[in-house]
Amino acid sequence: MDVYIEHMVKRKKSGLDIITAVMIILIGLGLIYLTGFLAIFPVIMLLLVAAIVYVAYKFVMRINTEYEYIVTNGELDVDRIINKRTRKKIETVNLRLIEDFDKGGTDKESRYLSDKSVKRIIACENVREGYYYLVYTQEDKRKILFFTPSEEMIEHIRKVNPGKFQ
Repeated sequence: MDVYIEHMVKRKKSGLDIITAVMIILIGLGLIYLTGFLAIFPVIMLLLVAAIVYVAYKFVMRINTEYEYIVTNGELDVDRIINKRTRKKIETVNLRLIEDFDKGGTDKESRYLSDKSVKRIIACENVREGYYYLVYTQEDKRKILFFTPSEEMIEHIRKVNPGKFQ
């Protein structure tokens, strides 16, 4: 029987995200002000202002991030969606090969975090609460994925590896 589970998580904006957006806008306005000194070249000034506005808009919109988790049979695909337009594949994990899977904030997790050779992949709305971690080895590199799966995904991951996880 084929399994297909899809779950979307919208990343909540933090105070730092809002401060970042305000700083990008202020820097953009400052750069636009500086282009005023090119008033003797109006075409160049207009092009620079348009470029500054475009780049500032793109950077501010990158703050709107969602994560999509798709479990298809024994694989977990994690994608990042920026501003509901751009999709980027973050990782594909073979669930049969995972080494550890548990709710975040445990002693086992801190053991992985203290190991500098473990690559961290953060794909969750909030790394402080309600997240799970998944440890696996891919291409001879140990990785830890932080994500917020649905209950259905959690059950499926435990079914795929019945001997490893309670």
